[in-house]
Amino acid sequence: MSHEEVRLLLNGWLENNAQLGVVGQLWGFGFALLRCRVTFVSDSTIGLVTIDGGKIEVDISEPGTEFKYAQPRELPEFASKHGLTDEQKLASSLMVLFPPREAGELTEGNAESISFRELVES
Repeated sequence: MSHEEVRLLLNGWLENNAQLGVVGQLWGFGFALLRCRVTFVSDSTIGLVTIDGGKIEVDISEPGTEFKYAQPRELPEFASKHGLTDEQKLASSLMVLFPPREAGELTEGNAESISFRELVES
């Protein structure tokens, strides 16, 4: 998925005021579920606001960053862990894989990643 396609997807979430569930592992810091919405999208950065007003910016311009998009699908493990309804189980998602801090080939196993999952309200 190209940077332009990522911006189009994120801008769609911004325009629709979509609620996202964000999970990830970055440089030793993991988070299980942040509910948030997109507040802005630039050429290099995604702005998010959490439901309690916290602000997060994610820089996606680092060379070697990869993007993976998944069509709507059921997320049974995510749903059971976080109590999602049947309508919320259907979600599109975007995974951002940042290059590993140590030299080597980028794989999902060694990448630092953030996954944005659209939560569809009933």
